Amino acid sequence: VEDAGADGDFATLSDNGYTSQQVIVNLLPVNDPPAFAPVDPVTVAEDTPLLTVPVTGIQAGPFEDQGLRVTVQSSNPDVVPVPTVGFAAGSETASLLFRPPADAHGQSVITVTLQDAGLDGNLDTPADNGTAVREFVFKVTPVNDRPLINSIPAKTIDEDSPEVVLDLAGIFAGGGEDQP
Repeated sequence: VEDAGADGDFATLSDNGYTSQQVIVNLLPVNDPPAFAPVDPVTVAEDTPLLTVPVTGIQAGPFEDQGLRVTVQSSNPDVVPVPTVGFAAGSETASLLFRPPADAHGQSVITVTLQDAGLDGNLDTPADNGTAVREFVFKVTPVNDRPLINSIPAKTIDEDSPEVVLDLAGIFAGGGEDQP
């Protein structure tokens, strides 16, 4: 800090006074939350085999490089069971592997949570871990399954025989259906 001295003029340095102090500033790190891109809604027909849904843009946060974990929940696991998560450390993409059960249809809200390891670098100490959460809808549309009937046993009928009645059993509308 400098004052202008007795003459009030900063230009005449001989009478100006000076003082200084040293200040120490400690910058403490903060854990910025992780982030990932939104996941588009998914619609599939019932009885769809294994389906992979990508989760992209995964990052620990600006200028951070701690461990990450991806977890998933399903609001309706009878229609859309919780998927298997494929995620490798350091990757910017995860894969959600869905296998809807046979003959199930409806929808589920899928919640994807990305958690970072926090300032201590430990995913198992959640107090300082950051999280990002996104949801998307996974819809399974019904299909008209073929009707079913139990096998009919072979029957031998003589030529010119009178009318024969065959008993039919096990007639069903089709997998998971109940129409007449």
